[in-house]
Amino acid sequence: MRLFALLSFGAALLCGSLSAGENARYFKEDHLTGAAYIALASDGGYTITTREHMGVWVIESGRWSKSETGITFTPKRPHGPPYRCAEIVYRGRTFLSQEGKAGPSIPIPIEETKRALDQNPKALPRYVFFQITSTVYKQETKQPYPFRTRPKVP
Repeated sequence: MRLFALLSFGAALLCGSLSAGENARYFKEDHLTGAAYIALASDGGYTITTREHMGVWVIESGRWSKSETGITFTPKRPHGPPYRCAEIVYRGRTFLSQEGKAGPSIPIPIEETKRALDQNPKALPRYVFFQITSTVYKQETKQPYPFRTRPKVP
C-alpha cells in the first residue's frame, strides 16, 4: 500500500511538471532577412520575438485568449490595440492568419496561403506564422543568425 502511494505521488509530480510545458505553443514567420516567433504560454501570456542578423529581441508581450474562430492577442501597453488571428489547419500544417493590420506581420489572406501550400507543399509561404516545435523555437531564438564571412583570398 505504501509503495502504491509513493508511485502515485511520483506520477502526480511528473504529470504536474510536464503539463505547463505541454500546453505552450510556438509559431514562426519567416520574412527572408529574419524571422518572428510567437510563444503562447499555457498561463495565457505570450511573447513575440524577432531574430535578425544583428540579434534576437522580444518586441511584444501580453495576454492571449482562444475562441472558436481564432486567437485574440492583447498587447501590454504601449504596443497597441488588441488584434485577432484565425487559426487554420490545412494540409497537416497549422498556421495563423492575421485579421487586420494591427498584428505583428503583414496580413495574408487564408486562401492565398492555402494556394501557396497547394502549389509547393514543401515550402512555407513568407509572412505567415506556422506552428513549430518547442525545440525549434528554443534553438532558433537562442542566438542571432551566424555571420557568413568569405574566406580570405591569398
